[in-house]
Amino acid sequence: MVTNMMGGSAREGLQNAMKLGGPIIITGVARGGTSLVAGMCHHLGLPLGKGGPRYENPYLQWAATQEKWDAVAKMGEILSAHHEVWGWKLPALHRRLDLVHEIFPQSRFILVFKDPVSVSLRKASLSADSMVRLDRTIGAYKLMSSFSRANSNVCHVFSYSNILESFDGEVVRISEIVGSDRVDAHEVRRKIDEDYVRYQNATYMPRLRGEVDRLLSAVCSAYGVERPAKAKSECAER
Repeated sequence: MVTNMMGGSAREGLQNAMKLGGPIIITGVARGGTSLVAGMCHHLGLPLGKGGPRYENPYLQWAATQEKWDAVAKMGEILSAHHEVWGWKLPALHRRLDLVHEIFPQSRFILVFKDPVSVSLRKASLSADSMVRLDRTIGAYKLMSSFSRANSNVCHVFSYSNILESFDGEVVRISEIVGSDRVDAHEVRRKIDEDYVRYQNATYMPRLRGEVDRLLSAVCSAYGVERPAKAKSECAER
C-alpha cells in the first residue's frame, strides 16, 4: 500500500497534485510500441518531459525504478502545478499500475499491447531464452489486462498493429485523450518518422534544462534518487 511507502510530506504534496491535475500514464512492455504512442502524444502537445526518440522523463524514471515513490509523488505535484495535463511514459510501470493509480488518483492510462511473439523476438539483446521472454511478456499483458478490467473508466487500450493499420484514426483517438485541438495526422507521422531515424542512428538529442527540470532534479537530490553515471556527466556539461 502507498501509505506504507510514502512519508507525510509526500502525502501533502499528493493532495496538492490531486487538486491541480494528473498525468496520462503510457505503459506496456519494453519493445512493445510505447515509444510510438508516446511520440504521437508528444507531437499532439502532451508534455512528457523529454523529446524523441525515447520520451521517458528521466527524473521520474530514476525515482520509479529505484522505488522512491515519495519522490514520484512530489514530482507529480510539481508537474501538475506547471501543466494542466502531462504525460509519463515508462514501460516498467506495468508492474506498478495499482500503486501509480493510488499515488495519482486522477490519472488516466494508455495501455499499449503488441503481439507477444514479436515483442519477445525483438528483445534479442537480452540474455533470457526467447520462450522465457515470451512468458514474461504474456505475464505483463495479464497484469495490464487485469488492471484495465478493474479500472475501465480511466484506461485506454491501444493495439500496436491497429495503429500501423489505421494511423490517422488512432491519432484522433489519442488527440481526444490528451485534449489536443490541433490534429494533423500526416504531420504527426512525419515527425515520428524523423524520431525513428534519430533512434536508428543513435543521434544524441541534448535536453535544455528549464525551470521544471531544475525542480525535479532538486527532488531527486532531496529524496536520495541516484542518477546514472551517464546522466551525471551530461548534467555537468550543461
